[in-house]
This record gives sequence, structure tokens and C-alpha cells, in this order.
Amino acid sequence: MVRVFVIVGLLCICSAVAAESGEQEINCEQYFDLGKKIMEGRQAGVPMPDMIKIAGDSAFFRAMVITAYERGRYSTEKYQNRAVSDFANEIYMVCLKSAGG
Repeated sequence: MVRVFVIVGLLCICSAVAAESGEQEINCEQYFDLGKKIMEGRQAGVPMPDMIKIAGDSAFFRAMVITAYERGRYSTEKYQNRAVSDFANEIYMVCLKSAGG
């Protein structure tokens, strides 16, 4: 539950940054896709330092990586796919809620 609040907080920050840059809408599908890619990397065994390097200075992306790596890594494809789907859907839901939709 704490992870959800962290993600909500970061989404709010990102939406404020997007608003300042002139972007009118948060595209929750992009967050869904990003969450999916991060968890796919996690389930494939990509080392966390490699993912953090990719994140660079983005606090939001780093928080998503950390959240993904706090979750388990599974050995069967069925459970890996479920973990990817669950993580991406959670990110999408939090985005929708934070965007008021």
C-alpha cells in the first residue's frame, strides 16, 4: 500500500511538470507501457543497477524501478506474465486516479 502512495505522489509531480511544460494531458497508456517494460526487465533478470542507469535523473522512473524490484522475480512464464500485467495495471490505475479519470 505504501508503494501505491509513493507512485501516486510521483505521478502528481510528473503531471505538474507536464503542465508546466505545456502538455495538457497525462497519457496513462504511456505509464502502463513503461510499467510493463520495467517489470519485463525485472522478470527477465536485468540487474537493478542497469535499470537505474537507464532511469538517469528521472525520480519518477527510478521510483518505478525500485518498486518493481521490491516485488518477486518468478521462474515460470505464467507467473512472470502475471507479475508484468499486475504491475502495469497498477501503474495505469494510479495514473487514472491521479488524473481524475
